[in-house]
Amino acid sequence: MSRVRPFDTFQYQNWRSVHRQYDLYFQTRDLYREFREALDYWCPVCLDLTPFRNFRKLREHVNKTHDLHYCDICVENLKLFPSEFKAYTRPKLLTHRREGDPDDLSYKEHPLCHFCDERYLDKDTLHMHLRKQHFWCHFCESDGKQDFYSDMRSLHSHFKTDHYLCEEGDCYNDTLTSAFRNEIDLKAHRASTHSRGLSKAAVKKMRQLPMDFFVHAFPEDDFPTGPGKRTASTRGGGGGGGSHPRATRPDLRR
Repeated sequence: MSRVRPFDTFQYQNWRSVHRQYDLYFQTRDLYREFREALDYWCPVCLDLTPFRNFRKLREHVNKTHDLHYCDICVENLKLFPSEFKAYTRPKLLTHRREGDPDDLSYKEHPLCHFCDERYLDKDTLHMHLRKQHFWCHFCESDGKQDFYSDMRSLHSHFKTDHYLCEEGDCYNDTLTSAFRNEIDLKAHRASTHSRGLSKAAVKKMRQLPMDFFVHAFPEDDFPTGPGKRTASTRGGGGGGGSHPRATRPDLRR
């Protein structure tokens, strides 16, 4: 085994075995030859043939002569030596695209975009495609959901069904900025944006939020007492113990 040496001790500029395209220097001719062979386009079946001029010629030969096929997605996206790409029969190519290779557990599948009916290299590449070519709900995304929609019309329907959508005036044609997470934000938007020409009473009514809630009662003994503490008061009724506090329904106005 050769001794490990620091890189700066090599006078690689004087080595004659150089691959100019990749700016690589080889200490021996044998290493250079092995590297060139790795770059050549060898048929995986016909081992006695000379290498082909390019990958297109290799693919044509493999398809016509051996009825084998390379995965277009892998060829276009993976940085591998030509000999590292696998050639598949048609059934195995379908399995490779949909499920992965049984002998390679690190790879699972080429995930499918159900909107475009096209497959992508991996989940990260598919996610980039979805973010660039399709639409998602920013409310749901902040809640940890990763749902996408094929087009603006589908997103508009989602906003209208699951959130709050303003369709008054100019908001009708501006789906992305006229959607709101809750009714409070929607009413505030309408009061500030679409209240022109309305009476004060109408604007006041627009800002009202009907809210129903209940106050649970506790026995008098459960309330803390002592200096600076409130005690439960009794209202009406007869007999001992404190009665239940009356439930209230405040009229919250913005």
